[in-house]
Amino acid sequence: MNNYFENPLYRNAFFEDTDRIMAGFQKDFSFLKSGANKKDALKNIHRYAHSLKGLSAMMEFKESEQIAANLESAAGQALKNGLVGLDENILIKIKNGFDKIWELLKCIKDDARSPAARRDAPACNPQL
Repeated sequence: MNNYFENPLYRNAFFEDTDRIMAGFQKDFSFLKSGANKKDALKNIHRYAHSLKGLSAMMEFKESEQIAANLESAAGQALKNGLVGLDENILIKIKNGFDKIWELLKCIKDDARSPAARRDAPACNPQL
């Protein structure tokens, strides 16, 4: 187990980065749904998922890492297919995945327990 999360410098950087990523996702997801700059919006969403995957892995938040990996894969596949098959069901899955990561991040941020307890706490592990 690493101790990155216990270090205030790393912890603060983690929250700043994830807050920035989630704000960007909200903006680009609205573009993706509206059809404006769809390809660019999906590329950004792919990057956000990749960044969240790496940040989660560094902090050893396994559930958010796995969700982000799935989102990265789905967005990457849609880009590879030239956005063919990017329908309402896929958009819902992307939104739900980012919402679940957001729930986990809020729980982690609000929870004052140790990082080990935080990773294992049921309250921080919403059902998928």
